[in-house]
Parts: sequence; C-alpha cells; structure tokens
Amino acid sequence: MSIVFIFPGQGEQKVGMGKDIYDAYPDKRYVFDNANEILNENFKDICFEGTYDDLVDSRKSGIAVFLVSALIYEIMKEASIKPSGYAGYSLGQYSALYAAGSFPYDETLSLVNFRGKCLKAASMEKETGMMGVIGLPEKIVEEIVQGVGNAYIANYNSPGNYSISYAKSIKDILFSEFKKADAMKVVDIPVAGGWHSPFMKSAADMFRPELLRQTIIMPNGDFVENFTAKQVTSVEQLKDNLYYHIYGPVRWYQSVRKLIEMGKTTFVEIGFGNQLSKFIKFTSRKVNVFSTGSIREIEQTISSLSKELS
Repeated sequence: MSIVFIFPGQGEQKVGMGKDIYDAYPDKRYVFDNANEILNENFKDICFEGTYDDLVDSRKSGIAVFLVSALIYEIMKEASIKPSGYAGYSLGQYSALYAAGSFPYDETLSLVNFRGKCLKAASMEKETGMMGVIGLPEKIVEEIVQGVGNAYIANYNSPGNYSISYAKSIKDILFSEFKKADAMKVVDIPVAGGWHSPFMKSAADMFRPELLRQTIIMPNGDFVENFTAKQVTSVEQLKDNLYYHIYGPVRWYQSVRKLIEMGKTTFVEIGFGNQLSKFIKFTSRKVNVFSTGSIREIEQTISSLSKELS
C-alpha cells in the first residue's frame, strides 16, 4: 500500500469546522493557539464561532483551512501513518508542503496569510466570480469558455466537473450557454473573485518576491503540483509552480492520475470535508480513499490504515 496525503483548498469551509477535533485533542491545540500569537488574531474564534462573511474572505478562509488541515495532519503523524507522497488542491499545496517538511509551521502560516492579502487586493481590481459546471465533456466546456470570452477554466476537478472564473459582465451569457449545452448542473461558487485565472495575475506578481525570499526544502516524499500535474524535481520548479498556479488552472484530476501512475494506491484527505475524496472517486475507482474531517473519520482512517500497515 502506497499512501498519499491530499489537502483541500478553499471552497468547502464553514463556521465550526474542526472544533470537535480541537476539543478532542488538547495536546494538538497549539496549531491554532500559535497562529493566534503569530498573526495577532483569534483564528480559533473566527473558525469555530465566526460568521459566514469571515470565511468567504480569501485571507481568513485560507488561514482557517490551513489550520484545520495542520491540526489533522499532526494527529495522523502521531498515529504513525506515513505517506509516500503529497498533493494539495490550490491553497492545499501549502498544507501539503508543510506536511512534507518543505516549510516550517510559522513560514507556512505567513505565506498563506500574505497570499490571501494578495488575492484580496487583486479581487478588488475587477468584478469577477466563479461558477461550477457539471456534466459536460471537457471539450464542450473549453469551447463555450473560449467562445464567450473573458472566462477561463479555473479548476479541472474530475472528468465532467469544472470550475469557471469569469468577468461578472458576462455571467448571464455564460450561464445560458452552459444550460443550452445541457449541463447537468451550473452553480455559483461563493468566493470573492475569479481565482486561478488571468484575473489574478497581479496577485501572483505581488506574491512572487515574498515567495522567492523563502528557503524551501524539497518535499520528503513524492510531490505532484497542480499547475502542470507533474512531480516536483527541484526547488526552482516548486517556486515557479506556486507563482504560476495563482493565475493558472488547478489540474486536479490530472494530478490524481499522475499519482496513480506513480503507484499510489491509497488517498487520505487531510482536512475538513470530503470534496477531494469525491473528485478522486469520480476520477478512478481503483484506489482507496479516506476522509478525516471529523473525529469519527479520523479514528476510522487510523484504524483501517494501521491494520493495513501492520
């Protein structure tokens, strides 16, 4: 069994996520408590008792998602569940790199915080948004996006499931075109901007000097990045990916296929929710998939994997 830890990004967060885990593992509460000291903000309260608006804010939601993933990772680490590979969906790449030993905790937190500030600034430059499109062939989605213009495929989630970033001026036209093409579902995605598209180029440029300043250690296992869906082979390649992926698409299902091609047989989603697990199941039925978004799921995952590893 070859295990890969995968880490979610923003989009599925909600108030209260991770609170049951924080309460149940007092020796791991430092993950949140240290963040409060480093950032001089009470992210425990924001995440556990905040408002919907708090977690739509790109900076706050990014930090909250990272902290929940880091909390769960520390629990899995203590249980001696060791992966041979890592991947993260969008922001989740920073959680993955923390777990893989590339960044220490405080630097990861600072980068996630600054990245969120850059995205927020870029999102205020133009009125942009995102929608999800399910049930159309990839070629049709690409043709519609290119035909309407001022829109881009932002996330390749699984075959037949895509997220689109768009200028709000063409939202209704885009929605109508997907409906005319008989999309199974077209839904709004509640985010503050058109992520992973050229709309975010200024955010990437603002972020790059801070990224280049960082000392990054190569991951302690296989790491597939989601801009090119290839295995990282150098620190320079890793830094380039973290820059380009801010305004380039997340090739998630392609990354999953790459990991399977590399021999990964078991995927463990380290974070709140199970959206990545669903994407993987739609991408391949040949791998084992586990979620860890609640105490029950963490305990079941540790029990199952421990038996397999023993």
